[in-house]
Formats: sequence, C-alpha cells, structure tokens
Amino acid sequence: APLPGVAPQAASPGAGQPGPSTGQPLPPRGGASALPQAPGATVPDKPVMQGSLPSPEEVYTKALNDYHKGNYDLAISGFKSYLTFYPKTSLVPNSQYWLGESYYSQRKYREAIREFDKLIKEYPDSAKVPAAMLKQGNAYLELNEKAQGKRVLQELKTKFPNSGDARRAQDILQGLQ
Repeated sequence: APLPGVAPQAASPGAGQPGPSTGQPLPPRGGASALPQAPGATVPDKPVMQGSLPSPEEVYTKALNDYHKGNYDLAISGFKSYLTFYPKTSLVPNSQYWLGESYYSQRKYREAIREFDKLIKEYPDSAKVPAAMLKQGNAYLELNEKAQGKRVLQELKTKFPNSGDARRAQDILQGLQ
C-alpha cells in the first residue's frame, strides 16, 4: 500500500505544479543564500583587477611589439587600451599613430585614415604627423580616391618641406602623373 501511495504523489502533475508556480517556499531560501553570495563574489574581483593594471609603458611596449610581430588585432587592442586608460601621457600621439599604422597594415584604410586624422588634428606638433600624413595620403590612394590622396600629400609637402616624408610624398605624386 505505501508504494502505490508514494508513486502517484510524486508523478501527479497537480501536486508538483502549485509549489513551483507559487514560488513561495523557494525564494526565501534562494534569496537568503543569494544575497550574501553576490557581495562576496564581487569583492575579490576588484583588488585583483586593480593590482594587475600594467604601467603605461608596459601597455605601449606590448602593443608596439604586437604590431612588429604582425599581430595587428592585438596591437589595435593594446593601443586603444593605452589611449583609453592613459590619455594624458607623453606616448598618446605615438599610440595614436601606431593605431593608424595597425589598421593600415590590415588594409583597413578608412579606419587608418580616421586614426591618422585624429593625430594630425589633436597633436599637430607631434613628430609623427608627417609620417601620418604620408600614410593617410597613401590610404586614400589605396581606396582609389586620388584627388583626396594628392591633396594630403601636397599638404604634407607644404607643411613639412624638409622632411623625408615630404620627399617620399613628392615621389608618389610624380608617379601619379
């Protein structure tokens, strides 16, 4: 007699559904155990993240090494991190330049043009500006936007006439004629 009485209760859909549908017995136990766990789970994460934040030089050097190894996605991520977390440091213009170079190396010319443009406009005194203008002009040419490419290369020659980049721009312009 006990076995038939147990089996119908466990298998009875009517007996099993009211408990979960009302949810009254479970939330107090689940809620009570979940509340202490949530703060406990987040507290250890904060010190670990803060303690592992690398120096600006480490981020820049790693990103530049990734660029030179041809790991352009990693380089892009590294330079973007540098620009985000260390926006007031001396290597910001260089990071901006190498971000553009990384996109250029991936043949993502629109992105390269945009990043070089940020460098040219935001850091006009940077030593990287002539090289950025040369690459920006080349990126336009790669996109078959010759008028825009020529304009940038001519501007490079005008602004930085004695630079090696201006001489390279002159050679490119002569090749286009």
